[in-house]
Amino acid sequence: MPVDPISLEVFKSMFISVAEEMGVALLRTAYSPNIKERRDFSCAVFDPDGQMVAQAAHVPVHLGAMPASVKAALDTFPGSLRPGDMVILNDPYLGGTHLNDVTLIYPVFHEGELVFFPAVREHWADVGGSVPGSMSGTATEIYQEGIRIPPIKLVERGEINHAAMEILLSNMRVRDERIGDFNSGLAACHTAERRVRELITRYGIETLLAGVQSNLERSEARMRAQIAKLPDGEYFYEDYLETFSQPPEYRLEPLLLPLHLTVTGETLTADFTGAAEQAPAPVNSTLAVTAASVFITLKSVFDPTQALNHGSFRPVSVIAPLGTIVNVTHPAPAGSHGEIRKRVIATMLGALAHACPELPSADI
Repeated sequence: MPVDPISLEVFKSMFISVAEEMGVALLRTAYSPNIKERRDFSCAVFDPDGQMVAQAAHVPVHLGAMPASVKAALDTFPGSLRPGDMVILNDPYLGGTHLNDVTLIYPVFHEGELVFFPAVREHWADVGGSVPGSMSGTATEIYQEGIRIPPIKLVERGEINHAAMEILLSNMRVRDERIGDFNSGLAACHTAERRVRELITRYGIETLLAGVQSNLERSEARMRAQIAKLPDGEYFYEDYLETFSQPPEYRLEPLLLPLHLTVTGETLTADFTGAAEQAPAPVNSTLAVTAASVFITLKSVFDPTQALNHGSFRPVSVIAPLGTIVNVTHPAPAGSHGEIRKRVIATMLGALAHACPELPSADI
């Protein structure tokens, strides 16, 4: 179904508005200062295939990584999600960032068909582990960083699974805050559901879904056009992250992060093959965070003024070997992913400075 340009802009803005209103509901009802004052949360809306339709102007790395969490939920519950369900997860190895970032995914149905996924990612101030705040600078494995939650239905057909909730809360500090933040995230998802149903009533589901797909295709075309302006070729840059080895040596160890950035026509591949092996220290990044960092860089350099959705990701491939500092796996810690995330962005800017020196703010 063709969508005219004016209607397309209206649909784009409406879904952004849904995500923004989710954030307002979350901000006003959350308990912890980390959410109410630091605003360490993000809200977005996804389509039935797990593609991000719209996001609010919240935390970029949350939003870039959330599609991987939605995919993990879909893979865990293929065809078994029902109205009133809500999936919770924080597993870094399944699309998460670090354990503190808890994701709530809420399927919305229309006439028995899954149509949208409002999703919230909140930084819970404590999820257990060896230290208050769950971010230990001396962690050598993920068990020291808190409780790891795979995708589970914490709410099923509108009923909270109190046994599962009790297991989670019994492993976290400041119980009342955790309950309050969970309820605020659920309220944000309910807010999105109401607004989505209003849009369906106003425009019809076929028109709405057609508008969503057209907007994704437009974002994809825009990113492809920007990549096509670059000279084909391979561009290289590398950076290092320093950490300390384990006792008894405690020697300073530089961790290599090389990037081969390949441009071929309208597509771009960021290849981190050769990155240092994952370390028994909180200096590792998940694949979702690494990919998000690549997307953040490309969006800020090539298309900073337009809204971000999943279409912008389609022309981009990310290669990050498993078991390295850019694709951490069990049981290595992932609590301080921000350290390696900044290095990924730095290598992206450095490589792009070779391809288009007039655009990125990086030395070469």
